[in-house]
Amino acid sequence: MKSAAREWGPDGITINMILPGWHATALTGYQQNPGQPPFAPVLESGATMESVAEFVVAVAAMPNVSGQVFNFDSRILPL
Repeated sequence: MKSAAREWGPDGITINMILPGWHATALTGYQQNPGQPPFAPVLESGATMESVAEFVVAVAAMPNVSGQVFNFDSRILPL
């Protein structure tokens, strides 16, 4: 991530990663309980696809942010 940001930065290209967390989609529909995430969020509810999309647009509009990883999820995975 950071090496790509360093490489493409001089060309004015920003490189960021957004990890949206688990969401019920057509790809997760095969699971036994597709409405239940594998790990519950520590906040009352997880992020919606709409809020993730809004965040993606906001990050894309930031010209001076590059080489960052954004974990858009409140789940804490067990070690």
